[in-house]
Amino acid sequence: MKLKTFYFISCIVVLLSLAVVEAPSFLIVSDQPANSDAVVLFLGGEKGTREKEAHQLLRETYADCLIIPARGQVQKINPDGKLIKIDLPLKPNTLNLKPAATAAWLEDTHEEALIARGIMEGLGINSAILVSAPYHMRRIKMIAESVFGNSPPLEKGGRGDLDSSGGRYRFTFVPTRYEAPGDGVWLLNERDRKFVLTEYTKIAWFLLYSPFV
Repeated sequence: MKLKTFYFISCIVVLLSLAVVEAPSFLIVSDQPANSDAVVLFLGGEKGTREKEAHQLLRETYADCLIIPARGQVQKINPDGKLIKIDLPLKPNTLNLKPAATAAWLEDTHEEALIARGIMEGLGINSAILVSAPYHMRRIKMIAESVFGNSPPLEKGGRGDLDSSGGRYRFTFVPTRYEAPGDGVWLLNERDRKFVLTEYTKIAWFLLYSPFV
């Protein structure tokens, strides 16, 4: 084997090895929480840890409104500090903004983002902390950039500026602190292996269909 060929193959092997090792890290997007109009909770396979994080952020006064798109629900903190449900700003059948022709392609998180957009527009708010599980955050960021980047500009006077979502919305992405990613080699950990491979499959599917939505 020629030296150049050996060098090329070695570089490929090293790069692929690094990609495998860093695969879980790429999925985790973690911002410092910022004062926002609302916390948007993406439930997915919720076991209580994501909702616990959302409530903690509200207690820390980063926002006074909680949006749970999967439940079509909005909660606000009343003067005594308790969360109370409030009426939705739009009728339930107008909240889901899925394009009819491609509705069957969308997976749950994309649908939740579309519902969140409808609720946020109805409430007239444009900044939010998006909360979910650690390995879920990269896909949420990608979906948010797609969903909110295509939104019409807000009226003057809103608190959000042009940001990473591509529109006049301001988001921070906060994974729950109560659901830590695993330690060690993720390929040898059944739980991490399932989460990581599932997320990359869903990201690939989103990248395939999103140009047509």
